[in-house]
Amino acid sequence: IEWRLFSHKFYTSVLPSAEQRQVLAADERMREFHEEKRNEFESFAEEEHDEQDERSRESGEQWREFHYDGMNPPYE
Repeated sequence: IEWRLFSHKFYTSVLPSAEQRQVLAADERMREFHEEKRNEFESFAEEEHDEQDERSRESGEQWREFHYDGMNPPYE
């Protein structure tokens, strides 16, 4: 069977019930698989973004410490 997502009406009107159940179950597994992969990627991307923010913050802090001349209150 070629894997395409069709409307519920297509499944209930065209396919025999046993085959219909198999196709619907396979589609549900595919949806769950893709949802899990999307969630994994979103978590990964969020973690990468947080790490980049932390590196940028630390870099700016180091720059300020290095260039602080003691004449003004330190930037916080």
